[in-house]
Amino acid sequence: MRLFGYVHDLGLRVASYFRAERKAVDDPEPLEFGDVDMTFPVEIRIDETPVSLQARAESKANWKDRVRRAVDQTLDLSGWATESPVAVTIFYFPDGPMIGDVDNIVKLILDGMKPRVYVDDAQVYRVVAQKFEPDEPSEFTNPTESLAAAIDADRPMVYIRIDSRSTQELQ
Repeated sequence: MRLFGYVHDLGLRVASYFRAERKAVDDPEPLEFGDVDMTFPVEIRIDETPVSLQARAESKANWKDRVRRAVDQTLDLSGWATESPVAVTIFYFPDGPMIGDVDNIVKLILDGMKPRVYVDDAQVYRVVAQKFEPDEPSEFTNPTESLAAAIDADRPMVYIRIDSRSTQELQ
């Protein structure tokens, strides 16, 4: 099984994906993922407190939807999710001492980015997650414009960066 999308209505790409065997259709030819490459890095900011993996089911579902909306506001929806391995960096800037553990926010963020950024979170080969509480000193060397804006923004703030294997070097 592979994921396919179709070009419809004056060449606009429909941003819906489904799993299916390739079938003959009267519409234009299916395009396989990878026909339009995603440009890395992808940087996303969410101006909210992330939800813990231990939260109620409704809160978790709402948070994943919020992550998806942030992705939709950041990415060109005419493109495709990557099938390549990715690395994800998550920086959380809470408005006070963080309640809970930083590792409990990672899974819901990763789940919220599929299938818009990547097809399956099994493609994530590396995750870096860190919290930056307001009273703790932190220093960033050469932050991107998006990261600098997140650092300077009102808290709480979640900054997410997705890199392809080829653009992300191990340090």
